[in-house]
Amino acid sequence: MSVKHIPLESSLMSEEVNEVLGAGPSFMMRWGNILLFAVILLFLTLSGLIRYPDIITGKVTVAPLQAPTSVTINNGSIQSTLVQNGQVVTKGQALLLHSGGDTIAAPAAGKVVFERSTDSHIIYTKPTLILSILPEHGDYLTTVTLPSAGAGKVQIGQEVSIHLNDYPSGEFGKLAGKVLSRPLPAGNGAVSIDIQLKDGNISSYQKPLDIYKAMDGRAEIVTANKRLIQRILSFLN
Repeated sequence: MSVKHIPLESSLMSEEVNEVLGAGPSFMMRWGNILLFAVILLFLTLSGLIRYPDIITGKVTVAPLQAPTSVTINNGSIQSTLVQNGQVVTKGQALLLHSGGDTIAAPAAGKVVFERSTDSHIIYTKPTLILSILPEHGDYLTTVTLPSAGAGKVQIGQEVSIHLNDYPSGEFGKLAGKVLSRPLPAGNGAVSIDIQLKDGNISSYQKPLDIYKAMDGRAEIVTANKRLIQRILSFLN
């Protein structure tokens, strides 16, 4: 009977291979645990930094407390226009030159907003509004109406973001405000809340919005500004 001899070198190589293969799962498990721990740590860190606010949405109306000043022409035509749309004028400044030679002056200071064309070929036979003068620094009455369900979360001092329909927030930005009063019954299962604008008519894009009439929009009241991890824990409880 012949005896098969295994070379010594081949035997040693097989032992080394077995050691590597035997150490493989332990090595992969160790790095897998490290990776899993790193992912969990990253998630906990981000969830502690990211805020997930509670928001109540309602309909908002923003109206100037001081009405615009109207400038009308009774008859005749406008010979020439002495100011431009959007120009800020002082009280008594010349605005229009009437066809009869008279000058129409500004009855108040503010920003000029033309309401219609001032073409010299147009003949007016009755009093007609030509332009309005908006107060340059006006106060505004801002009211939010929302369903009574959940209105108990609204507290004085909470932050409010206002998106006006006339000024798309993507282009003009939004107005910032805060809750000024507690919810009061407004009928039909709704409540009314007074809002104070933080920066008046200046939007988040630093653009002044001409609010010369009552304007509607959407208000978002932040009732709680929780972190993501707090919200996750509240769901688990």
